[in-house]
Amino acid sequence: MKNILKRYPLTTALTVIIIVLSLMPTKSFPQTDFRMADKSVHLLMYFCLACIMWWEKCRSTKKHPTKAFVAYAVIFPSLLGIIMELAQAYMTTYRGGDWADAVANTLGALLALPAGLILARKRKE
Repeated sequence: MKNILKRYPLTTALTVIIIVLSLMPTKSFPQTDFRMADKSVHLLMYFCLACIMWWEKCRSTKKHPTKAFVAYAVIFPSLLGIIMELAQAYMTTYRGGDWADAVANTLGALLALPAGLILARKRKE
């Protein structure tokens, strides 16, 4: 655990921020008329989380990431997003879980995959 915190401090910090934001009452957030604002925010948060994971991995080594890391960079943010939606549904009385949000979270992690692979390729050169 100590090694993960040392190698991935920004990923850890953003994960904690996402957990806190996911469990806060929604009235704490600004309201908007943009219909897909909520889904866009979810997609962006998890895209950023996955990109930061890639960046921290690439800054620590010039080796191409392993297949295990590539899978982890998609699976970790996706599972976090699903767990947060379940936590909202079953652990709070002021938030509701939304499977469309979980899909947006997963899509954000998946969209970071090509960016991460490009970053890894550039770092290797």
